[in-house]
Amino acid sequence: MRRREIPHGIDVRAHEVVCRSGRAPHDSGVSLSHDEFLGGRFQDFVRSHLGEDVLRQVLVVFHQMKSAVPPPVCSCLSAGSPLSEEDIAVTSRPLSTQPPAVGLRGRFYSDARRHQGLQWRLHRGGILQMALFDADHLLLVREAGASMYSSRSSELLWGIDSAVSCAAVDPDGVQLALGSADTVVLWDLHSGEVAKRLDAPGAAVTGIVFSPCRRYAATASLDTNVRIWDVATGEQVVVLESVFGVTSVQFHPHGTLLLTIGEDRNLHVWKWDHELGELHRKTWLSAVDPRGRLVAVSTSDKVHVHDLASGQLVHRFPHAPRSSLAFSPCGSFLATAHGDLTVWNVTSGKPLFQIQSAGGPLCFSPDGQHLAVGTGASVLVLSVPDGNRISQLECPPTGPVNAISYEPQGASLAVAKNDH
Repeated sequence: MRRREIPHGIDVRAHEVVCRSGRAPHDSGVSLSHDEFLGGRFQDFVRSHLGEDVLRQVLVVFHQMKSAVPPPVCSCLSAGSPLSEEDIAVTSRPLSTQPPAVGLRGRFYSDARRHQGLQWRLHRGGILQMALFDADHLLLVREAGASMYSSRSSELLWGIDSAVSCAAVDPDGVQLALGSADTVVLWDLHSGEVAKRLDAPGAAVTGIVFSPCRRYAATASLDTNVRIWDVATGEQVVVLESVFGVTSVQFHPHGTLLLTIGEDRNLHVWKWDHELGELHRKTWLSAVDPRGRLVAVSTSDKVHVHDLASGQLVHRFPHAPRSSLAFSPCGSFLATAHGDLTVWNVTSGKPLFQIQSAGGPLCFSPDGQHLAVGTGASVLVLSVPDGNRISQLECPPTGPVNAISYEPQGASLAVAKNDH
């Protein structure tokens, strides 16, 4: 494990200044009154962490905000350290009609009408997976390891230095599985300590998933095998032999079936002791509805929805290849995105609404009433099923959004992007 100092974010708000320190603050940070600000406590914090030049800029913006003149739409405070680092925006109230501020490449933005976000630069390296567990725990998995942060204070709670090819979090939020080469290591999410090792010599692990009951884990590998593991003992339960290398694996929500995609780009459906069938169609991505009835697959020119029990084609939706896919929590709606976003009624097969130029990552809120979608460098939050725009998280066009995650209660939304 490693511990290091994390760059801190600053929100400069009309009528108050908020300091994000290394200790756990209140819900909206540590608020300082005008007298406290001028008294030096906050000035000392900014000077020690960001330097004298940034402090001068903060003072200028602060006095502008205190004046009768309305503040500019976006006041930029350059921290002077921009180089290919990840930026995370954690929005405490993402469904407000006013979007939050987001900062990129070492810059922190302030806007009196866009003050509900918290942002900080965290680390280098592309993000593989992100999970917002609650209002104060944000997990980031990247190619060089994993880190757990306090999303309120930006404090690093624990960190893991290890090459990572794939990752998964168990349904209870207790364990993190990190795959690398021919090994999967299970980590305790609370302590950051190793819980178990799953060794498969000679098998390059490409994917991992926990069963819904959390008792088992399935791993995909390029040696053409899918392995089922007992999480408690670390022993292999079943080895499913395929013909091609396996690149993706997913459990059916009931835990009785397993879906895999191989290097041949075909979707395979398995019981634990044998293969049930193969979908002979070039497939890039798949999604299973939470009720376990349907599977959606993105093919070369369409999105196909199949009945999992019979394998019969239920719907064929026109869409670009390699579309992002997401079922709503109730399983009634399917969102597809690649260039444009379309949300479909999976019962009638008809589109509910379409949004142009919204083709990034997708995430439904836990209650299914909202959908967050990446649109280049920003994120749209839409109401479901009418598609009305609730808010838009704006950020400078320095790179596309590559991950979106709601926390389980739906009150917070985390957005990540690579800034190269």
